[in-house]
Amino acid sequence: MQVEIDDESLSSVIASELLAHAKYQEGDPKLQKALLRVAVYYMTYEQCVDYFGGKEEADEYFGI
Repeated sequence: MQVEIDDESLSSVIASELLAHAKYQEGDPKLQKALLRVAVYYMTYEQCVDYFGGKEEADEYFGI
């Protein structure tokens, strides 16, 4: 049995795992912010805006 994984689905899985892990790191804000920055690397800008709930915070993490 062969399973094909494209770049978009792999990025989605990685980002969702990092976001879930960041959610549990509320006691360590530096680690939480680092995890969010890495998760953003695997997300599109539109996904960032959806996740963060607005362009201003998404811009901060997306590097705009």
